Amino acid sequence: MKKIYSTTALIVCLLAGLYGQSPSAYYSFNNETITDSGPAKLHLEAVVAPIFSADRVGQDGQAISLTDNGLSYPFPDQLNMTGQITVAGWIKQNATSGEWKAIINKWEASSGSYYLGINPANNSMRWNCFVGNIEDPTRMPTNEWVHYVATYDGQRIKLYRNGALVNSMEVEESYAETAVEFRLGYQSNGDASELYFNGDLDEVYMFNVALTDTEVADLYNGTLTADDEDLVLYDLNMDSKQLASEKLKVSGIVSNNSNQSIQGFDLEIEVGNEVENFLFSNESIEPNGTFSFDLETDFDLEIGTAAEVKVTVVKAGDVDLDNNTRTESVTKMSFFPTRKVVIEEGTGTWCGFCPRGAVTLDNLTENYPDNFIGIAIHNGDPMTNDVYDTGAAFDGYPLCHVDRSLIGVDISPLAGESYMALRSNSRNIPEAAISHETEYSPFQRRLFVTTTVDPAIPLSGLYTYGLVITEDGVTSDDPAYAQVNFYSGGALGPMAGYENLPSTVPASQMVYNHVAREILGGYNGVPASLIRTLELGEQYSYTHVYDVPDEFDVENIHVVSLFIDNLTGRIVNAESTGLLEGGITSTRDEAAYDKLVLYPNPAQEMLSIDIDLKSSSSINVAIQNINGQNVYQKDFGILSGYVSKRITLDNWAPGIYIVGIELDGQLISKKLVIN
Repeated sequence: MKKIYSTTALIVCLLAGLYGQSPSAYYSFNNETITDSGPAKLHLEAVVAPIFSADRVGQDGQAISLTDNGLSYPFPDQLNMTGQITVAGWIKQNATSGEWKAIINKWEASSGSYYLGINPANNSMRWNCFVGNIEDPTRMPTNEWVHYVATYDGQRIKLYRNGALVNSMEVEESYAETAVEFRLGYQSNGDASELYFNGDLDEVYMFNVALTDTEVADLYNGTLTADDEDLVLYDLNMDSKQLASEKLKVSGIVSNNSNQSIQGFDLEIEVGNEVENFLFSNESIEPNGTFSFDLETDFDLEIGTAAEVKVTVVKAGDVDLDNNTRTESVTKMSFFPTRKVVIEEGTGTWCGFCPRGAVTLDNLTENYPDNFIGIAIHNGDPMTNDVYDTGAAFDGYPLCHVDRSLIGVDISPLAGESYMALRSNSRNIPEAAISHETEYSPFQRRLFVTTTVDPAIPLSGLYTYGLVITEDGVTSDDPAYAQVNFYSGGALGPMAGYENLPSTVPASQMVYNHVAREILGGYNGVPASLIRTLELGEQYSYTHVYDVPDEFDVENIHVVSLFIDNLTGRIVNAESTGLLEGGITSTRDEAAYDKLVLYPNPAQEMLSIDIDLKSSSSINVAIQNINGQNVYQKDFGILSGYVSKRITLDNWAPGIYIVGIELDGQLISKKLVIN
């Protein structure tokens, strides 16, 4: 912040250093800059060329004007503060309006974590921490600088005006991390339009702790002083998931939170009962300076077990030990599976805002062809699948579930990019890889999908396989397929051409993609496919069978396999391919059959063997247990065409079996799992 010193002839404004609490980000706008003076150096970007203004003591170029402009930083981890937070700044409103005006926020439409801005209903400053919101009972003046500080300490949110507490509220839960931009002076309306604050801003502070009442008053008065000899472990930015084949990597930032240079310190890393020390005797950190470290250790961590890594900066004479230690959880994995992010969108032809959901799914499909799966779950129109619609249980439209880890969040092109960034980062590496093979018989229009899961860590819980059938290019002349369009005329900004279409787009002009046609086994997966334990080095498969209705175009159908954690409801990982991408098995000229599938697999009470024979063949089936003992054998004689045989599995012991199928002397072996 700026300390203000007065004389009879001159007012001088000086920049102080970092204070008793080290800020995560600090923007002074001194000398017409938008850089971060805090340790993370989160330098902002302006929507348009920034215009600087006079600060509260009349010095030109020391504050920023945000009328029709805004500043942002994309998805900063350092500002994803979910435990404690302080937001502070000097704010001057130049004019009121009838719109919500975010001033300091990490928020978009209904998605976000914190928001300091003006409520247009009463022109009051609102502090929203996602856990609740409070407002200043005094209306925000115009053309007058006001100092606001907003805090959350994990139990209570507070709002301060000019150093004094004006409102507070106790809350019970914390808010979640979100992949939304950090912004000053504007917010997204969830579509293409932006809402800008008409005013000036100065001295913005972000802390990852809640300042006390005394510290807030000192910040307002310019008397918050620095401590002597105070090193802070400002950040641990190590990956939470690391490879078991590599050493443990520990990285972070130490900052000097005092008013003098500090030379020499130690870093102590503790995992369980083991401690390793790293000495930095010759390192010197200037006031307001930082030191970044990247270390490797030989701690032996068990694959799949989350270990707490505790890091402490040690300096003799350090006056504040409360800010010296941070802890992060790290899980070692045998390999890093690739995630495919699944966004299930709630939509309907009756929903005028829903075109933005369709545009989002199309954009993400084009931008992330190898890492994104879009599913449009229709409601109240002819494309509705009742089981899927009921299971998704959206309470508004358009909303979406992201990997079923983010539930009922807003969907827009910008939000979609945010979700991809959040779910694809190193913190969200999935616990298992997933693949599937499709086999399709065009004569019976029968589809077999064998989904295989390869765990990267040992898993124990309740897991199921799900299968979703989607279709692109869905059209109809039925008037019920006409799409209501609130973007018509451009009042809500551009939306991929919908602004040039009528308020109700005729069915003849609409093409629907990603349409959820079927979900096998229900929203939570196939109950019979339940797996409780998955071991490393093993692969687990399940075969789904689906008869494709005649009205569905197989060339436009996508098959989406889901691996679902039923304890949390989240999608662990997913795979998607075109129905025909697995190949029509009749191309296997060397085989005596066009298709051979065992299902369900794993099985419980009954096993089906379906074979599409090229010609008449003798069929003999023998099944052995893991010890090589025959438990079943039958000669089915000479058969032809499409054959389906069922074998009762009553009283068969759970385990792994080998199914041998002999076709005219050709032996085919398949693995069978019985639960």
